Amino acid sequence: MKVLYISPQIPYPLTDGGKISIYSSIKSLALLGHNIDFFAYAKNTKKNEAYDELKKICNPYFLDIDTPYTITGAIKNLFSNLPYNVEKYHRYDILPVFDKYFENNKPEIVFLNNIHMAWLYDYIKSKVPDAKIILREENFEAFIMYRFYQYTKNLLLKIYSYIQYKRLLKYETSITEKFDAVIMISQEDEKNIRNYNPRIKTFSIPSAVNTEVEKSIEKIEKKLLLMSEV
Repeated sequence: MKVLYISPQIPYPLTDGGKISIYSSIKSLALLGHNIDFFAYAKNTKKNEAYDELKKICNPYFLDIDTPYTITGAIKNLFSNLPYNVEKYHRYDILPVFDKYFENNKPEIVFLNNIHMAWLYDYIKSKVPDAKIILREENFEAFIMYRFYQYTKNLLLKIYSYIQYKRLLKYETSITEKFDAVIMISQEDEKNIRNYNPRIKTFSIPSAVNTEVEKSIEKIEKKLLLMSEV
């Protein structure tokens, strides 16, 4: 099966949970025998080592995109309806790259990693309308922001983070409804996001590492087969 996987970061070296999660998902799909084209934002990253490692399990393509948090960006975002940690990933300058890609490639499954990349859903659907588009969520991001709001002591940060939490909750629980499937890492996150919007087609698969690899591969395979029959 032809798979397109788009990530907000290069998942190598395996230095944190986010990278491990992305790398594990790609490796699990590769072990199932799928042909994977992997695109990632990759500014200021040691690309050579990552490319050599990822080449073992997929066809890696790196986009020269950086998404730093800046005070200027945070202030400008006050006049937006989107949460800042989502809006800064909206890089429409990458679309010509994918225009060219879709001229010669018609993936059957498209994985978008994290809510940051969910903005690509409508564009990809217009290019490959028959493809199943799946969102891989590492966290219920709105809850992460809510916890930051709860525990921060700085008054300005508290106000700002509450605004971001409300925006993120609205955005995350609405855009995820579009996807053919939303894969959460924990059953708790799966339950929480479904409580806000029961129309979201979600299930949970933990990061496929160590003893979880075989279980995760089997579960992914069953879900992909079921979706391919729809």
